[in-house]
Amino acid sequence: KKIMLAVPTYGYQYEVTWANGVTTYKRLRSETFMQAMNLGDTVNTAPTRNSAGELSFVFASSTAIDVSPGLMYNVNSTTSPPLFTTSTTGATPTTRFVSFSDAGSINDKIKLAKKYGLRGVVFFKMDGETDPGIWEELK
Repeated sequence: KKIMLAVPTYGYQYEVTWANGVTTYKRLRSETFMQAMNLGDTVNTAPTRNSAGELSFVFASSTAIDVSPGLMYNVNSTTSPPLFTTSTTGATPTTRFVSFSDAGSINDKIKLAKKYGLRGVVFFKMDGETDPGIWEELK
């Protein structure tokens, strides 16, 4: 009854590459719900629900961004790349992956807190950039 579940209301944009059985995720920037939805519109891609329960989409970009090694994550992959990645042998375009929270993913986390009898949930960043549908989930 003392533990609360911290829930972010934003997500991240990653550059994703694959080489020699390793998928590399470079975290480029945070994305609020509104920023992510606008970016999806700009690149003409509608977000879909991913296996983590968040909204996500993939797009290609020719803009290279350097990041700190602390923001890079390597995941051992199978011998073939994930369906949405590019190889590190081709410099451009790069594959970008955006994953972010919305009212549906927030609802899943509220249910999880109730299931395990937690004290409740606390949100990171409740401002005008969140999914307006979140307020309905809080009723």
